[in-house]
Amino acid sequence: MTVKRIAALASLLLAFSLLCSCAKEAEPCDFTVTVKSEGGALLEGVDVFVYTDESKVDLVWAGHTDKEGSTSFQSYEGSSFTAFLENVPEGYAAKESYSFSEENTEITLDISLFSPDEKSDILELGGVFCDFSVTDVNGNEHTLSKLLETKKAVVLNFWFHNCGPCRMEFPHLQEAYAEYSDKLEVIAVNPMDGTDESISAYAEELGLTFPMATGDSYWLSEMEGRGYPTTVVIDRYGTVGFIHSSAFSSSEEIMKLFDYFVSDSYTQTTVRNLSEINDIK
Repeated sequence: MTVKRIAALASLLLAFSLLCSCAKEAEPCDFTVTVKSEGGALLEGVDVFVYTDESKVDLVWAGHTDKEGSTSFQSYEGSSFTAFLENVPEGYAAKESYSFSEENTEITLDISLFSPDEKSDILELGGVFCDFSVTDVNGNEHTLSKLLETKKAVVLNFWFHNCGPCRMEFPHLQEAYAEYSDKLEVIAVNPMDGTDESISAYAEELGLTFPMATGDSYWLSEMEGRGYPTTVVIDRYGTVGFIHSSAFSSSEEIMKLFDYFVSDSYTQTTVRNLSEINDIK
């Protein structure tokens, strides 16, 4: 065999070797897109459309996020993509598109409070609340967005004058409020039978120091089908983290609830009963 033939054969073998190497390197890998809120909640059921670029011509993947807020597809390492989101939950703001090339990509959505007339059902566990304003019996206005600038939670307590369980619960609520008033706000709303004068007298009789207000028909319609008292916790992100339609039997129960929502380690979650707090922690 001549030297030229040997050199040519060696070149062919080298080329074949490189092709095999490239084929091995070109194996597809898994890409995962996770959609979450700014509070750390994983958002399920968001439709994710992945294209090669913003032109929306070449569709790579279409799926929706699971309970872990994620959807996955296969493509080749080094590729770049653009994701578009649809079916985003109410109250969450998505950008027009998201470019990425990493195998694990997190998309974080901001939370935007509703105007009171934009959503009919605001007492929905896990939902974004409306940016309400109420004026208490002392003439002070309380707006949710303003309160959340300095407080880690806002607690709404719905009650009425002739509610026996409400009267029994209030001393416990007052004791807990005295301990946590620097970190959260409590507003007691009477949507049934209150006037500024009658509520002021009621608060003075029981020694209540948190804001108390009458409720207009808006609050009454929201309370349809619920019992009294009802306690609603709106977390620092403006979402409903807890709804409880019966009286608490001790201040310790309420403090346990308050302590969870004002914790520095809190991430956006929903709590259906106090026993879940231990499981979450």
